[in-house]
Amino acid sequence: MKEEFYRVVGINIQAVRKRANKSQEVLAKELNVTTRTIQNYEKGKCVDFFVIKKLSESFKCDVNDFLVGL
Repeated sequence: MKEEFYRVVGINIQAVRKRANKSQEVLAKELNVTTRTIQNYEKGKCVDFFVIKKLSESFKCDVNDFLVGL
């Protein structure tokens, strides 16, 4: 169940990032993480709520956009 949650969040992170026309590199710099970290988030590897909160602030969207989709 947890793996499915991370997979869905990863898909949503990628969708929001692409909709904003941002590269993984640009997003990584904004969040002060590596590009590899962004890639791992988008692949559905562990991402915590604080990261999702930072993403929502970066993209000026609701946290739920990452949790349940657009």
